[in-house]
Amino acid sequence: MSLLAGLATQNDVLETEKDSVGFSGPIDSALYPLEVTMAYLIKSAKGALGLVTHFKATMPDGGSRDLRQTEYVTSGDAKGNKKFYVKDGQNFPLPGYSWGNSLCLLAGGAPLDTFETAAKDIKVWDSATKAEVIQTKEVLVGLIGKTVLAGVLRQTVDKNVKDAQGNYVPSGETRDENLIDKFFHPTNRKTVAEILAQDGAESGVFVETWADKFTDSNKDLSTKGAVAPVAAGNSFGEQTAAAAPQVTDSLFTT
Repeated sequence: MSLLAGLATQNDVLETEKDSVGFSGPIDSALYPLEVTMAYLIKSAKGALGLVTHFKATMPDGGSRDLRQTEYVTSGDAKGNKKFYVKDGQNFPLPGYSWGNSLCLLAGGAPLDTFETAAKDIKVWDSATKAEVIQTKEVLVGLIGKTVLAGVLRQTVDKNVKDAQGNYVPSGETRDENLIDKFFHPTNRKTVAEILAQDGAESGVFVETWADKFTDSNKDLSTKGAVAPVAAGNSFGEQTAAAAPQVTDSLFTT
């Protein structure tokens, strides 16, 4: 049984993802066409389901750069392995779930919950041996080779180290990294929310809002030597409640 099977059985009504401009040699903040070169599922030590995705970004000069990102699409065992959180009595998708679902819809034409997977032997990084090793992973085969337009951010973050209690705290040093913040359809440049709205527009509007806000920007998220652990999170902005329209796979295959 696929690791995604548990998502499809969660029939609770989710509020719709909203468009928001929230907030190695890393590339500059901009819009880039991305090709998915690998996508597979993992489980964290605490039971959260993660999606690891490798991309090849097409650069303005015609070259390419490799990007990788891991997003957790469910909570851990302690919170019931849910793809949503509850706020004011309403169910909102986790930021990582929205990220993975948008990628699957816009690049693969199907929601994450029902995306076809297959067991494959692939090379993955092993932290214990500090080398790539062959492991069997559940691969989202329908994403491989597909393209999507993405808003990629460049940001400065703390270099964290473990303290005596085993918590990760800022070391006083920083590093720059990339974050894939938002996905858009590769041809009409619409977001998931814009496609679901079915407003008849030929091309997306929010993509221009994102580009105006973030192109060539650099967000400094470092704490400049503070010793308190930094809370992890995505750059998705605040979401407001609204009735969720039915997701129809065919809307995303044009």
